Amino acid sequence: MGMVMRIVGIAVLLFISIVSIGFSQSDEYQGFYHSSFQVSESGASSELSGAWEFYPDLLLEPSDIGLHALDARAIQVPGSWRKAAADGSELQAFGYGTYRTVLVISENQVGQKRALVFHNIGSAYRLWIDGKPYGGVGMVGTNSADETPLLEHRLVEFRPEDRTVELVIQVSNFSFREGGIVQAVKYGDPQTLNRAMFIDTCLAVFLMGAALFMGLYHLIMAMIRKQNRILQLVGCLSFAYGIRTFAMTEHVALAFFPSFSWREMVRMEYAAGASAILLLALLVRRLFPAEANRFLVGSIVAINTILLAIVFCTPSSFFTKLLPYHPLLSLGILLYLLIAVAIKAKKRQRAGATWQIVGISILLIACLNDTLNYIMVLHTFYVMNYAGFLFVLIQGLIAAKRYEQLQVDNRALSSELHELNRLLQLKVEERTQELREQKRELEETQQTRTRLLANVAHDIGTPIAGLHAYMHMLRDGRLQGQELPVYDRMIDKLSSIQRLNQDLLELSKLESRTLPFYVERIPFREWFGQALESLQSEYLLKGVVIECGKEERRWGDEEVQVEVDRHRLWQVMYNLVSNAVKFGLNEECRVILHCWACEENGYLKAQFAVEDFGKGISREHLPYIFQQFYRRSENSEGSGIGLAIVKQIVDQHGGAVKVRNKPEGGCIFTIALPAWTASQ
Repeated sequence: MGMVMRIVGIAVLLFISIVSIGFSQSDEYQGFYHSSFQVSESGASSELSGAWEFYPDLLLEPSDIGLHALDARAIQVPGSWRKAAADGSELQAFGYGTYRTVLVISENQVGQKRALVFHNIGSAYRLWIDGKPYGGVGMVGTNSADETPLLEHRLVEFRPEDRTVELVIQVSNFSFREGGIVQAVKYGDPQTLNRAMFIDTCLAVFLMGAALFMGLYHLIMAMIRKQNRILQLVGCLSFAYGIRTFAMTEHVALAFFPSFSWREMVRMEYAAGASAILLLALLVRRLFPAEANRFLVGSIVAINTILLAIVFCTPSSFFTKLLPYHPLLSLGILLYLLIAVAIKAKKRQRAGATWQIVGISILLIACLNDTLNYIMVLHTFYVMNYAGFLFVLIQGLIAAKRYEQLQVDNRALSSELHELNRLLQLKVEERTQELREQKRELEETQQTRTRLLANVAHDIGTPIAGLHAYMHMLRDGRLQGQELPVYDRMIDKLSSIQRLNQDLLELSKLESRTLPFYVERIPFREWFGQALESLQSEYLLKGVVIECGKEERRWGDEEVQVEVDRHRLWQVMYNLVSNAVKFGLNEECRVILHCWACEENGYLKAQFAVEDFGKGISREHLPYIFQQFYRRSENSEGSGIGLAIVKQIVDQHGGAVKVRNKPEGGCIFTIALPAWTASQ
């Protein structure tokens, strides 16, 4: 920041030096002087810029010029009269005097319609051409009370009667910052000059109207977009520029508002200029808050606020004297905003920084050009109006770009929110489905608990009722001589209760995974053979034939092995065969056991199946056959625990159990277990 301030300070000092040189230049000469201009033969359009005769502190008419020939001084036009005092001392900006020059025209222009264009002559004047009065602008006076100030562009037509045309102009200034003919007088063809004035007027009206329209547009958009500060500042800046252009185009302003006084228009011009600098600082601060120093921006706002107070509270004769200082202030502010803010923002890749550098640079160049042009260091034309319009246009472009980026960000955010909403909706639906599933499971658990209580009550209540009856008969002596058979039946009832209790305990441990498993790797062929022999021996005495059906105990040339708890796997086989004998026998009284090995999804499986020849299981009962305490009817035999125990044991071995009905009757229960070969 210190380096930036040093650069700004050096630039301001350099500019002050140039301005001082410009104001100290002197092209005036004491003593007798005669001014004349040789006009080109075409006479289309030419500026009467150069040395004119000047009679300070004298308001002379053409007839009086000869009497005061020795009072004539040479003065540079366009320019101020502040350095043309008769005694060589410097005149003040406020005063009065008479300008005179002679035009030497070609013969072909004599008697033809010609014209003169007068721009700003401060701050009132009267005109004579070849001794004839041609009116003026405002009211010339020797003091501020007698003078009626007015700045206005004016075209005067006349017909020269000779090749020499004398111009005499009385000028007074008690209101403007500089006295005299401060802009060049133009001579030429009326059509050409009229066209040029018309183009200038149209351009000024266009710039003014475009700026006011942009200001109104941005202020409306700021209200629509919830008091967007950037749009508000751009709108106010556009209005300030439009008002300044309006006030500087006096003939246009008076056409719209004839009652406006010159002082009001000058006040409006200065106030709009100070407001524009103030708004520019606030806008840059809003656009680049990290780069713009809060204290310096606050100082800029405070200084321009003081300038506004001076403009509104002091007469025009006072605040117009601030012109040489206002460009210096504007230059320093623009340099700071360019170097310390915009360029730094560009380095940090802030949005709109490049365009802001372009806009501030345009204003900076225009400020230098107009100031140096005014003090006659440069001989160009004033460009601040055009530069201001370009700057306002660039600010609108920056605001539009920011809004466009905001729209893109909003669309992206909206898309993200839409996607999040979609995912949330899917999550809610998924969670709702989970809750429904949990509710269904809870309801099933409740139903299972209800069935459990009913089945346990039934399975325990029946033996207890039998025991109760036998004990009453024994007490009453009605079973004399039959005690031993009764005792046997009572023991059977108690054994039934004990088995039910044991199954319930085992199922609860399996479900809670607290029942220990003693797993070992054993040959599948060996285990199946032992199970088959044991079952055949047990059921042979009961008249049930246990046959071996499909038997493939090897996988290729290798022995198939399984990792199981022998006792628990035997329990699975025994429960399935027991159910087959209890529910699946017909007149053949046989059950077939199968075993084989196969590959499923790249994994080796050892499988065995129990096939019966009964009625099978109806389709509506198949999905629930492995649930706890599920029985096909209230009168079905069994507790409904055996198949649930089978499923739990198989699941905890990493296997699967399935059941299907055979077309010819009966069903097949199949167990599949993970398997390995001996070499694995």
